[in-house]
Amino acid sequence: MDPIGDIVTEDLNSILASVCHGDLGLIKQLIEDPEANEYVRSAALSSLVILYKTDQISREDLVGYIGNVLEHENDPSLIATIAFVACDIHPKELYHLLTKCFDQELLEKGIINREDFDDYMQMDIETVLAELKENHLYQLINDVIPEMEWWACFHPETNLNQNLSADYESGYK
Repeated sequence: MDPIGDIVTEDLNSILASVCHGDLGLIKQLIEDPEANEYVRSAALSSLVILYKTDQISREDLVGYIGNVLEHENDPSLIATIAFVACDIHPKELYHLLTKCFDQELLEKGIINREDFDDYMQMDIETVLAELKENHLYQLINDVIPEMEWWACFHPETNLNQNLSADYESGYK
């Protein structure tokens, strides 16, 4: 059983952004570590978008850093996250690097395709950035209780009932 469950894919980006206090060193270390879990690396990258959204880093610094990572990255999972992040902050400065990734087939077509990416390029940058400000996926944690109260570990009776139902349905009686 995984003791941290969905934290990595659901909340780690918010956790990292909320506790870094402006020190990006460890976040960048995670992003750049090819031995780190791919989901952790993606969450770390997404945490930088939260820091941009909350005016803790500039878009120029974020785009510059992402461009540097992209020039040296070969992991399709992280490249996909970079493509999504680029679309969330408008991809104009990263366009040539990401089109090279499409050309080298480092981006799976099922994840994001070139046509969709080109559609983002046609969007007005101010509109894209305004949409980012409204996006609830990129949030700091301001109150721990609402962030955690839905976690399964705080609802053991629900977990027990689900486990018993699953056991019964699979033939264990």
